[in-house]
Amino acid sequence: MLYVIGFVIGFAVMFVLVSALKLLAGAALTAVGVVIGTVAGVMEGLLGSHDGR
Repeated sequence: MLYVIGFVIGFAVMFVLVSALKLLAGAALTAVGVVIGTVAGVMEGLLGSHDGR
């Protein structure tokens, strides 16, 4: 009986960890996307101003 309880607890902990990892991965990907977008925008702005002259 104890091993069943241990299995359920282990499964619950795994589920929570996986959910947390998914959230962290999503947040990290979003942050990376924002940074890349910002850098690309700045570079494009700099290149554009140089091209304008």
